[in-house]
Amino acid sequence: MRVSGYGQGPYGIGPYGKGYLVIDYGEDAGEHRWMPAAHLLEVVVRFWRDFFKKYRPGEDIPVSAHHVD
Repeated sequence: MRVSGYGQGPYGIGPYGKGYLVIDYGEDAGEHRWMPAAHLLEVVVRFWRDFFKKYRPGEDIPVSAHHVD
């Protein structure tokens, strides 16, 4: 997987004529070769959001001696 240059996707132009960053899965990927980087970022953000909702630390964890408000 490699990241293509900004606005240099399969046609170089995204929705509404705007450039966008795409991830190139290579020629072997066929018609699903290109994926906008925004889609990957959305999946990553959702994963961490759900992870911290489920496994967030409780109120009983002591505060670090180096904590700054």
